[in-house]
Amino acid sequence: MDFMTPEQRHRNMCNVKQENTTPERILMRELRNLHIWFSCHCKELPGKPDIVFKRKKTVVFIDSEFWHGRSRLPKSNIEFWSKKFEYNRKHDAEVSSKLEEAGWKVIRFSDKQIKHDLQNCVKLILLAIGRSEDVCNYTKEK
Repeated sequence: MDFMTPEQRHRNMCNVKQENTTPERILMRELRNLHIWFSCHCKELPGKPDIVFKRKKTVVFIDSEFWHGRSRLPKSNIEFWSKKFEYNRKHDAEVSSKLEEAGWKVIRFSDKQIKHDLQNCVKLILLAIGRSEDVCNYTKEK
């Protein structure tokens, strides 16, 4: 049972951050430190990717463990949450498919991957955008 009124719940959910989350800022800062330039939250692409390398036709999504159904299911309102997470996973797959069909490379990281394995995430991006020579230098610097 929900302890909030529908209006309170709506206001609460509207305040959930969708852009410029901490994992996004961490990854973006690391890429900028390497002098790698990109666009953010490109509205004209399906799914509004978090990071876009237009010339390399590569996009990066940073998915929340909770909202994308990669964490444990909440104990209350199980039916709602299982449907919500299933919808989000299906939507993620559709967005990735649309982008790939249009010739884009799609990279997806969870927020935990960014927080716990930033170096590997950056390496994967460098390889995807054709900056393999920078991977060795990046590894040595860290």
